[in-house]
Amino acid sequence: MNLERELKVAKEISLLAGKKIAEIYSESFDVYYKDDKTPLTKADLEANTIIVTQLKKEFPLYDIISEEDDERRVLSSEFCFIIDPLDGTKEFVKRNDEFTVNIALSYKGEVILGVVYAPMLNELYFATKGNGAFIEKNEIVKKIHVSKRTSNLKVLSSRSHHSKRFEEFKNLNDEKILQATKMGSSLKGCSIAKGEYDVYYNFGNKTNIWDTAAMEIVVKEAGGVFTDLNGKAICYDGKTLKNENGFMILNSMRNELKRE
Repeated sequence: MNLERELKVAKEISLLAGKKIAEIYSESFDVYYKDDKTPLTKADLEANTIIVTQLKKEFPLYDIISEEDDERRVLSSEFCFIIDPLDGTKEFVKRNDEFTVNIALSYKGEVILGVVYAPMLNELYFATKGNGAFIEKNEIVKKIHVSKRTSNLKVLSSRSHHSKRFEEFKNLNDEKILQATKMGSSLKGCSIAKGEYDVYYNFGNKTNIWDTAAMEIVVKEAGGVFTDLNGKAICYDGKTLKNENGFMILNSMRNELKRE
């Protein structure tokens, strides 16, 4: 399947949205809270408008699922863009630079394209099915791959969703873990994809498909593992938006760690 046009457009749109996010980030901004108590800013909404408007213009027959339009639906097309216009709004509010623009494309429930752009780090990650994963920074494009570490593992945890479960998990696997680092947004998956870190477990059921779609294919095309906690593939057909069974990102199945 030739996805050159879809990838080109997704990369361009992510840069446009990232530019707007960076502009708002440099100013003072208000923070609102949704019904589920998650934060919302002008940057979320304006980035969403940019992405959705451009995708509808370029690919009018494709479906779109966005965090800012989060309704389950029966998809009318086999192709669906899954977007998180500002992944890591809590990090944006804290001004720690660890937030991203996520654009993914699924086909019959499987992600086949992903773009993750970190505007404050000037890092653009992208992948299409069967073609590897890449990072573009300062106009230089490099292919990325997960690490080969099987001991002295570098484990990631969420910066904004600290849990007792993670501490228990870390203690259970103390002999294999060299360090544990907190990080925000889809940068966790991208950092594993480029070999800087090795393992991330999300034990909750609060993430949604737009949180995982784009970074999933980046991880998998970089040679990594990305499944729910039962080892099953996450489905992106729009019938369910929640990742009910959590998820895990590994540099290798050999590094699936003890959970209880």
